[in-house]
Amino acid sequence: MKGLLTKDFSITMKRKSYILLITAISMLLMLTGQSNAFVVGYLTSIAVVLCINTISNDKNDNSMAFFMTFPVSKREYVLSKYIMAGCGTACSWVIGCIMELVYACIKGNLVGFASDIYGLLLIIFLGAVFGAIFIPIYLKFDNEQIKMIMLIIFGGIALISVAAAVLIDFLEKIVPFNTMELHFNLSEAAVLALILLIIAIMVIISYVTSCHIMEKKEF
Repeated sequence: MKGLLTKDFSITMKRKSYILLITAISMLLMLTGQSNAFVVGYLTSIAVVLCINTISNDKNDNSMAFFMTFPVSKREYVLSKYIMAGCGTACSWVIGCIMELVYACIKGNLVGFASDIYGLLLIIFLGAVFGAIFIPIYLKFDNEQIKMIMLIIFGGIALISVAAAVLIDFLEKIVPFNTMELHFNLSEAAVLALILLIIAIMVIISYVTSCHIMEKKEF
């Protein structure tokens, strides 16, 4: 397990130029006035995909089959990918929050940063959702199929986001309400706990599915 994680970390860190580019884009978005949640969410989502992409690397250079000749089980291989995605989520989230905090200090807007804490915490869950969705896909399909699936997924997310925004705008004109109050009178802690429970179930289902996919592979 340790060897698998070390290998994935080394491969990821070799892409320093790409990592620096993503960080620079995040800083540019921050300077242009994008919300804290958007900037941190962008950085986190890219980092998660970058970590999960190590599965494609393993397929391309036959590392996946090579690892199976060592005393490493298929379930351990799958678990290492979830751990890697989790580490990528945590590290990118912390880096993004530090960037936003420093920028808020420079602008003297710590109150604004503090008001976004709730949204920033939700970004961690976004990384978990990305990992739960993409790891089984990367294990199941080849690289060309993955590109098409990713295009469909992100296109679908964009369409759903636009449709949701239009629907909310339409409903607000008919029945005025504050979208920030759509928590069914639950506290923020209760909402976070509920989201955490749902995502935990998603991750468990995803892990079981990934293990099933991996067990069916022959090397």
